[in-house]
Amino acid sequence: MVANDLTYKVYLRKIAPFNEANISMLSAALSDRERKTISGFSHEGRRWTALQSRYWLRHYLSIWAQKPLSYWDIVTDSQGKPQLSVEQQAQYSLHFNLSHSGDYLAIAVSDHAWLGVDIENTKVTRNWSEIAKHYFAESEYQLLQRLPETQQAVMFYRLWVLKEALMKARGTGLRESLAHYDFSSMLPCSYHAEKALTFVGNMVDVELQAWHCYLAQVSSSLTLAVICPEQDELPKWQFIDETQVN
Repeated sequence: MVANDLTYKVYLRKIAPFNEANISMLSAALSDRERKTISGFSHEGRRWTALQSRYWLRHYLSIWAQKPLSYWDIVTDSQGKPQLSVEQQAQYSLHFNLSHSGDYLAIAVSDHAWLGVDIENTKVTRNWSEIAKHYFAESEYQLLQRLPETQQAVMFYRLWVLKEALMKARGTGLRESLAHYDFSSMLPCSYHAEKALTFVGNMVDVELQAWHCYLAQVSSSLTLAVICPEQDELPKWQFIDETQVN
């Protein structure tokens, strides 16, 4: 039984610089299956990020259920999304989702329902105007066009993280059209994002499932969104910023 008085948590960490001396320590917590998958990545940076992501996922799951890091049987579904094995899911009812951007890693965990998280570095250079024009809902694109040029990129990423977090919660990834979900009514031109996770509204998907949507402007260059199924009462979230923890 998971002992926790909060249903949802989001942990934020910085991905540590590459350190060969730590590889063995981090790898020891992973399963043979995870180590094999990570070793197959051709780029050293991707291997290092994946290693830390899986290590910290196990760390936070163990906080919830007081188990050794190596205890967890983490598998992937048909879309490559990590999840607990059927047996452990039945026992602990833990759901989680991961996202990383640049040097930052976000891990969302719930003992209540499936969820999605996305974090983006807003300083990354992208042709966001063309992406929004071709792939966003028309009203979202118009929202961006009404903003001063200095505010357009930040708003683009707020819309983007909400879309991606929703698709991750649904388990569809970017196979769905980004234009299916119009978040413009949740983020008017006057919207001011807070560092704390803030409820911005509900979204109903193509299967008529309703979702609670939350947004945080973690810093001037980091935007984060989390999505969970609609409930009778808004769930409690705890945002745990461990970016200063070694």
